Amino acid sequence: MKTNLLIFLVLMSYCSLGFASKVFKCTDDSGNFSFGYTPCPTKQVTTSSAPTEMVEQRLVKISSIDTEIAKVQRQFRDLRLDLEYKLKCAEDTKQQHDLRGQYQIQTSELLDLISRLRSNRGELVNDVVKLLITQANNS
Repeated sequence: MKTNLLIFLVLMSYCSLGFASKVFKCTDDSGNFSFGYTPCPTKQVTTSSAPTEMVEQRLVKISSIDTEIAKVQRQFRDLRLDLEYKLKCAEDTKQQHDLRGQYQIQTSELLDLISRLRSNRGELVNDVVKLLITQANNS
């Protein structure tokens, strides 16, 4: 009985060692493969720094455009608050009507500017995505 138990324990420890170890299949440049217990060596990929620099330049421009958009949005808010204040101070309806007309013109200009900035930002984002995809495909 002790012998059977001892054989069982030896077989179980042997099986558990087999499951615990990992075998790696490595392929070299010529297509030959080998097996080993250590991970395959990684290939060093050299990439040009030019695409990375182009991406970084575009990201800086995107950040600059985001700052400009935030500035225009603050101007928009300030314009609205200024209009509300002036409307409360205006005494007659003609003055209020003139204020609203000026507000519409200024609002339209600010909205056009925001639209152009967002369009430029979208183009830059698309360029960055294209550069990153190209860079990933070349790697």
